[in-house]
Amino acid sequence: DLLAFGAIGEAMRNLADAEEALGRQLRRRALAVGSTNGLGALVAGATTLGVVGSAAAALAERHGRAGGVSAVAVAVVGFVSLAAFDAIASLPEAFARLEGSLGAARRVRALVTLPSTVAEPTAPAPAPVDHTIALCGVSVGYGPEGPAVLEGIDLVLVPGRRVALVGASGAGKTTLALTLLRFVELRAGTMTLGGTDVAELASDDVRARIAWAPQDPAVFATTLAANLRLARPDAGDDELRDVIASVGLGSWLERLPGGLDSELGERGQRVSGGERQRIGLARALLARRPVLLLDEPTAHLDADNEALVRGAVTEQSSGRALVWITHRLVGLEDFDEVVVVSQGRIVERGHATELMRRRGAYGELAASARPAEH
Repeated sequence: DLLAFGAIGEAMRNLADAEEALGRQLRRRALAVGSTNGLGALVAGATTLGVVGSAAAALAERHGRAGGVSAVAVAVVGFVSLAAFDAIASLPEAFARLEGSLGAARRVRALVTLPSTVAEPTAPAPAPVDHTIALCGVSVGYGPEGPAVLEGIDLVLVPGRRVALVGASGAGKTTLALTLLRFVELRAGTMTLGGTDVAELASDDVRARIAWAPQDPAVFATTLAANLRLARPDAGDDELRDVIASVGLGSWLERLPGGLDSELGERGQRVSGGERQRIGLARALLARRPVLLLDEPTAHLDADNEALVRGAVTEQSSGRALVWITHRLVGLEDFDEVVVVSQGRIVERGHATELMRRRGAYGELAASARPAEH
């Protein structure tokens, strides 16, 4: 990108400025650590000499000479004096890190005190046994003054039913996913879980029913196994291998030098976009939750891998509600219902075959996507 836009010079200048600032910080820290370490050593040495000298003088005065037992006592006093400084030996390094630690504490405190985006009930109702999620006339927006992003949404997610949510970019599909996850407050309408209004339930109880695979899943700087076990910590290695193979990464796993114990790097820098996406998908499948919410799960995949992933998801979602958010109108005949979203509203719904015959909004999306696919 930098080469394409001719921005290499500016980027290098920014890097040089950042490096110079970092160098200044490191020099200041080294000066502080070196000075405090040197001062600590000087104080420790002077104190030890003073204690030994005073002890030797006192013992000599008492016994008339510093020998025998008196000499051993002097040595012990000296070592005790030195050992006393071991307890504070780490203080100079701690002092040098104080500014960074205080900054980290401020950032953590800001996250902890961040207000929730949805109102939590003071006395949450018990989590219902029924996993059906129903939206009736739902409208949402970001912020109290912002425009509505979704309006008049009606949607029912029943265990065992597969729903594909389609629409152009910016239609409101991801906002609908965030609404289901209770990350966005309703402005109008109702959302119920098992017949209970979600406003009466703890948000975590609602989210605990949903396994979510976002379009850009978080991959952490740890092993592949640890990344997968975020969904289910008690999952065995065989389960991890099976779920990885089900999303088409079996051969990739075999090539990894450490297998499941391979480190994925900071923010998953050692995996490609398609691999990252399928790791997120495998994590969602591994969670075994009653609702499976997948946002653009095949956006980075070719046709063969897309078909493989779609088949694995439809097979493993048996008995669970499946919401498949996509802009690629491929293989949607396997879904019970296709819901077309445009400008925050549901403009069409039905089976994919029926919608193609209507030549409505779904047909227009299919026609606009066809040249891009070729």
